[in-house]
Amino acid sequence: MKGLLFASLLFLPISAFAADPVVVRNFDQPAWDQTHGIELAEDLRIGGKDQDDIIFGTNVHLAVDSKGQIIASDFTQNLIRRFGSDGTLIGPIGRSGDGPGEYRFPSVMAVDSKDNLYVSASRRFVVFDAAGAYVSEFRDETEGHPLSLRALSDGSVLVAEYDRPSRTVLQRYIARKHSQHFCEAAKPEGQHADPVGSWGLGGYIAIGADGMIYFTQMTPYEIRKFSPSGDLVMQVFRENNFVTAPLIERKGSSTTYHPWSGSQAIFVLPDGKFLNVVGLFDSNKPSGTILDLFDVEGHLLLSQRLDHFFDPECLDASGNLYSFDSADLAVVRTRMTIH
Repeated sequence: MKGLLFASLLFLPISAFAADPVVVRNFDQPAWDQTHGIELAEDLRIGGKDQDDIIFGTNVHLAVDSKGQIIASDFTQNLIRRFGSDGTLIGPIGRSGDGPGEYRFPSVMAVDSKDNLYVSASRRFVVFDAAGAYVSEFRDETEGHPLSLRALSDGSVLVAEYDRPSRTVLQRYIARKHSQHFCEAAKPEGQHADPVGSWGLGGYIAIGADGMIYFTQMTPYEIRKFSPSGDLVMQVFRENNFVTAPLIERKGSSTTYHPWSGSQAIFVLPDGKFLNVVGLFDSNKPSGTILDLFDVEGHLLLSQRLDHFFDPECLDASGNLYSFDSADLAVVRTRMTIH
């Protein structure tokens, strides 16, 4: 009886919830049968430990522009480089330093509709145009740790970053100023309550073609959908046994933060479906990945487990996912097909 009740709630139409946020609770069993699946085919690899001409560090973030050019920010080497869609090195963007057009420790990035590049680097956001020329910069006014960055069509910039005073994880910048915060952080409980580990309260962002904002929480499993203005319109939950709580180990005056299984990325597909990517860790080492595909109303369509760690950061218009293989030190483009 309980299963039937939840199943009926699961497929209630959005109109039934009026103006209140729609709450969708998914059981572990997907709606699609095993004839459906996601095919991933690697079609480009840049770098790698067996290559001598292009060497990446261990902490690389990615963005892709409208031409399919790949931009890689290398935190370890303090460097941003642009590659052609065929993997050919085009050249650096900006340079290391503290002056205009310079940066230190670049991390997450975003490309807007005009191919302007926004880079998070040492408490600043540095902006370059499509040709790589310096445009402007503005200060990161939140004392958190940016995990995801997106440039919206209205010219604003959205950052997934925990803000301690407001306890929110989505920060909007308009005209280079921190103008809005929304999306309440997960309630800290037990080991999650450690203030030093507050970066673990964040998550990742995707923007739909209609401007709707999707946020996947690292842990526990929850996806939230917001209107372009920041109003909560849907919450998606999924029963599971693989997303875990953060493990914090304290010995005397030292504290060790171990990786935990949780959401790593979210992508909105052209037809409105959205894909949630969950990284699985075992004994502090990546052990696998779960790909959860949802329909436009938040119903779980399929869940596919990979036997390797797959951590994509961006999706282009052709359905290609871009990730960094930290084991091989290579940038990888993967073609995704859903059938």
